[in-house]
Amino acid sequence: MSGFRQEKETGCRIVLFALFAVLLLISGCATTSVLLDMNTLSTDEIRKAETQGLKYNAVRFEVLGGANYNLFYYVLYKDGFEVRTSGPLKNPGKMTLREAISNYDKDRRTEYFSRQSRARINEVVREGSVIGYALFNEDADVDLWEDISQTDKSKVILILNYEDLRIAD
Repeated sequence: MSGFRQEKETGCRIVLFALFAVLLLISGCATTSVLLDMNTLSTDEIRKAETQGLKYNAVRFEVLGGANYNLFYYVLYKDGFEVRTSGPLKNPGKMTLREAISNYDKDRRTEYFSRQSRARINEVVREGSVIGYALFNEDADVDLWEDISQTDKSKVILILNYEDLRIAD
């Protein structure tokens, strides 16, 4: 009987060790970036944010293909941050939220983006403060993550992730 008990205890230890190793691995992967809160703004909240007239750094990102029309997004962010993504970013310079909305509306009326919907505007929140805005449409889902694995803390790196929700035509 004691031999069986010893084998059972050894088996349990191996399972517990493997479980601990997996949890350690998962926690290590999960701590390289943190999802930032994004709150969709109501019309009144957009007007209030527009009246502040604050200039933000801006990037524009386009998603080509996948359907017979293309998508684009704007991300506005305060100084001290940098936005990165898997695709090319255009830097239109600093702009207010009102200017970004105007550019978005102008661009969506061109033939190239004619099926783009009105902008959905989310404020981006980090540590309880609004650090910027994301403008995108109903055919996309956009998230911003903070890269916390950076050793250089002079700038906070934001990673733009998107999901194309269009169904290919």
